Amino acid sequence: IGEAESMLDSMRENGVQPDITTYNTILYAWVNSDARNAAVRVKELYDKMKADPHVEGDLITNNTLMHFYSKSGNPNAAENLLSDMCSPDSKIDPDSISFNTAIGAWNSS
Repeated sequence: IGEAESMLDSMRENGVQPDITTYNTILYAWVNSDARNAAVRVKELYDKMKADPHVEGDLITNNTLMHFYSKSGNPNAAENLLSDMCSPDSKIDPDSISFNTAIGAWNSS
């Protein structure tokens, strides 16, 4: 996964703008990793994505983060993200995966 992140940096160095698919792919890999530093890497990569003015998170980003919160034993964070998605001013509407992930987070806690 670290090599994939290196490629992300290499993209920028070579004038190629990473898109949301690039970020989501690496986020997904870290979320599903058993690496000891996975939680730190998820947060750092998500922060890097949010700081990128050319990229906005999408439904896949949010569902991936909710899965991360579920795996991390943080159902409150998963539910809060779902609540944000359900708010009238949200740009991202939840889908069945969003709701099922939040439910699963509570079942796992």
